[in-house]
Amino acid sequence: MITATDDKEDEQRGGLKLTDLTPLHVYPNKVIDSQTLKPYLVLQGCVQDCKPDFKDRENIMAFPISGEDADKIYMDFSVIGADLNLVEMFDPNGEYLHLKGISASTVQASYSHGTLLFDVLGLMEEIPATAAIEQLFFPNNPPQQVADNDAKQVKFTTRWYLKRREVNNNFKPQVATEGVGYFMTERFETPKTHKHAYVDADGNPIKTHYFVKNVPEEFKPVFKQALEDWNDVFEDKIGERILTYEFVDANDPLAADLVPGDIRVNVLEWDLVNKAGYGGLGPSIADQETGAMLSSNVLVQGPEIVSIYTEWFQVNREAAALRDIGEEARADELLKDARNRLFEERTAQKGPRYALALNGKYKFNVNSQDPRLQDAAATKLDFEIVPEGMTYEEYMTGYFRELVAHELGHNMGLRHNFRGNLFASDDNSEGNVSVSIMEYLSRPYRHKNRIASYDKMAIDYGYAFKEPTVRNMFCTDENVGNIARHTGSAECSRDDADNNAYMHHVTRFIRTRDLFIGKGTTEAPVWPKDDILPHFTKYSDGILLYGESAERSMNTWVRFFEVPGRPEKNVAAVKSYVAKTLADIVCEDGLEDSLKAEKGSDTEAAKLALENLQEFRKMTQDRLSEVLGTEFSAQISCVDENL
Repeated sequence: MITATDDKEDEQRGGLKLTDLTPLHVYPNKVIDSQTLKPYLVLQGCVQDCKPDFKDRENIMAFPISGEDADKIYMDFSVIGADLNLVEMFDPNGEYLHLKGISASTVQASYSHGTLLFDVLGLMEEIPATAAIEQLFFPNNPPQQVADNDAKQVKFTTRWYLKRREVNNNFKPQVATEGVGYFMTERFETPKTHKHAYVDADGNPIKTHYFVKNVPEEFKPVFKQALEDWNDVFEDKIGERILTYEFVDANDPLAADLVPGDIRVNVLEWDLVNKAGYGGLGPSIADQETGAMLSSNVLVQGPEIVSIYTEWFQVNREAAALRDIGEEARADELLKDARNRLFEERTAQKGPRYALALNGKYKFNVNSQDPRLQDAAATKLDFEIVPEGMTYEEYMTGYFRELVAHELGHNMGLRHNFRGNLFASDDNSEGNVSVSIMEYLSRPYRHKNRIASYDKMAIDYGYAFKEPTVRNMFCTDENVGNIARHTGSAECSRDDADNNAYMHHVTRFIRTRDLFIGKGTTEAPVWPKDDILPHFTKYSDGILLYGESAERSMNTWVRFFEVPGRPEKNVAAVKSYVAKTLADIVCEDGLEDSLKAEKGSDTEAAKLALENLQEFRKMTQDRLSEVLGTEFSAQISCVDENL
């Protein structure tokens, strides 16, 4: 497990924290090298489709033995560490990170709680991207040298562990079932759900204890509330409050020893050191035969989240003040500039996705890039406005309660559920915006989301072995609708909200149009095409997915056809309805006249607004044609053919 890097600014490198290898069940054996006659400790085990008897084993790793007596072997971890710069091992040419290894050394080794562990500190040096590419394609050429005074050095700490396996006969493994979603074990032939043990081998209750690090005083109560929210569920379902916790401040002497990724502890950390591209991350480590959790971690990008939402509230307050005095265009421009600034800051750090493997064989989990584990809400830098009457303090209390409970849900074994909003109540009150805390919801909703009926049903199945009472409330990452790949369902979306998901996309598409044409103001539009395009694509595709995915998925839809005025359950009818929706928006009766009335018939503001309207119509027609074909795009009959 990569547990630390000293690069405090680079999100790519910060995102490598908690990169890990799915646990391997191994047997240590002493082996004599036939050529050198030197003894080695060889870890032998199974990688895939393993059986409980472990008859089929292979050599995983070997470590030199430096000495032995009658009942002990001795190992020199300083020697071992020199060959275990993990970052260099899985990126030897600097293809992904643009780093080359300088040295690696073991900086500590210890044994406690049945666990042998040692930390390897790898020192890396930046190399130019061109040098990394050259090394990749011409590995026999001498690597480019970079002058010492020009090259940035970066340190990574990797924690290796060998943990004695203890079998708990009171732990009951559970398998997958339709209607709820758990993370599953990967290495054994029969996958099991990830979950915490709550009774030990002697029948005594087991508590999962979290060290909650670095959380500012003002947010400690809401972090505590999120933990207790889960305790309430477990007490109801299995009769035990399985979580205990203690807060550890950054200046506490204990803090330095509590490292997320340490197999011996569970850590929930407000990250004060590194930046990463997620809002929250909740990976766990599980026994691959039974699914029993060995360690769980949560990283929260607290400082970055606070910065983003502080600015969101401030900009919205300033925009509201401008609207109060009739300065609609200036308000829109303020929102645009803030959105672009934040968006650029977040995307500037994005680089290639890593595909890392040890010795080209053992695939590593770059958890920060795994959509199954990410809470990407911090990067949803949209033009959503602050909910009316909401203070910053109220919003952030709800936000962190939701975010922490969501990540703890991953630690409990639960996967994302992007269908929960379809079962929301009509009033969208607190706790009723979704039936699942494992949902992604947009900004006006997520602060109101709480652990709800789906989550409780899932815990009932995984921990109390009760079959789900409802089977259609769940979909997850691999079920998300994707136009480009022609996969998934329109009703499984990371971008919708409320129980009328189709209209969620429609209203935001209308908002996108209005910003582009400057509707509602006497002045010229301030959102250029480049700025509006991401929103256009997001919401037009959200609508078009219903037509594109109808043939493969409409029989699984639970909400779309229930709304009055929707088409019959027929592929052609759905596609036609989708096309008409877009046509009605872009060809709205009287739209040109209302723009002229607002801005003056012969003004430059009106001219630009009408030009943007024509461009928006053409963009919509082209996208509709690409996705559903010209048969349906012909419904947009208001496009200027000269464009």
